[in-house]
Amino acid sequence: MILKLAWRNIWRNKRRSTITIVSIVIAVFLAIFMRSIQLGMYANMIRNVVGNYSGYVQVHAKGYWEEQSINNGFVVNQDLQDQIKSVNGVVDIVPRLSNFALASANNLTKGLSITGVETEKEKRMKPLEDRIVSGHIFRKDNEIIIGKKVAKFFNTKINDTLILIGQGYHGSNAAGKFVISGVIDMKNPLLDQTTVFMDLKAFQQYLDAPDVVTSLVILKKDRINEKELAHQIAQAINTDDYEVMDWHQMQPEIDQTIKVDSIGGIIMIAILYMIITFGIFGTVLMMVQERMYELGIMISIGMKKLKLALILFFETIFLSSIGVILGMIAVSPLVYYYHTHPIDFSGQANKAMESYGFEPLIPASTDPTIFTTHGLIILSISILISLYPIWIILHLNPIKAMRA
Repeated sequence: MILKLAWRNIWRNKRRSTITIVSIVIAVFLAIFMRSIQLGMYANMIRNVVGNYSGYVQVHAKGYWEEQSINNGFVVNQDLQDQIKSVNGVVDIVPRLSNFALASANNLTKGLSITGVETEKEKRMKPLEDRIVSGHIFRKDNEIIIGKKVAKFFNTKINDTLILIGQGYHGSNAAGKFVISGVIDMKNPLLDQTTVFMDLKAFQQYLDAPDVVTSLVILKKDRINEKELAHQIAQAINTDDYEVMDWHQMQPEIDQTIKVDSIGGIIMIAILYMIITFGIFGTVLMMVQERMYELGIMISIGMKKLKLALILFFETIFLSSIGVILGMIAVSPLVYYYHTHPIDFSGQANKAMESYGFEPLIPASTDPTIFTTHGLIILSISILISLYPIWIILHLNPIKAMRA
């Protein structure tokens, strides 16, 4: 009976109820869409830089991250691999060897980051061939793959030669000519400017560092928290010889960029919710004041205050629930569209995003928690606002209410 009365009451003044519902729909629509675009951009950046390149967790020799030198590399033994794989959530281990070299071609010189990889192992992350925009994966020891901005800087194409000069293992000289077999798109402007890939064995030979690697990229199961996984791996191995780092530690600039930018988005959504809070409160206030005489009569003829308070409580909840559900339904097609057709920036916006290391494509996130979170926020606001009519009724003097 209480629910039935509450439902009927909200349609006694259809115009007021409709305005309130529409305002909630707009708030939910904008909040979900804004947050979906923002989180989609973060997820895309993390996926491009972390998921497809550095990995979520890495194991290095102790002190390597502070001084990223080939001399701080290590030889992987079976015991270390077994200890890492024994940790729940570890799927596989991908060895890599990284070093810096001076590259030269067409009278131009540029410092580059060279990474030696095992192509079969890399397929467990993001296959290199899936990111190649021209050419093919390296098939010979003297072949390399370069980032698309590296190719643009040197004005080179497939089958051109790049000369690499650097320092090898324990101070040995490292120099050689390498044929460009492919150009890769790393989906990150900063990586595209400096990245070169080479076969792991060929790179070890080039650096005179047989069997040496500088990092082990840990592939994890989906939904496994990388911080917790890194902690468990650190407990399983000898941390006197090795260090374990998650991507938040390895890529602090990305982590900080996301946090700072996220705060701005949260502030905008908070302002939006402040506006809708006053809107809902104004509706509830009018609803109570307009019916003060009616409420006084109902209490006078024996209606219990608690039941009357519950009716007004459910009126507010019904209005909010209708607005939240309609808002979710309205925004879903738009979120899905921009998830499958990411926003493509061009011109000055493109350059600005690239300067921060963002790919100029922003897909919307379809994470269902975005929908549920903002729906629950609106309902929570409604519950708090509904305390006002409850307080008014519990303290209502029916004689004064009928004289008002």
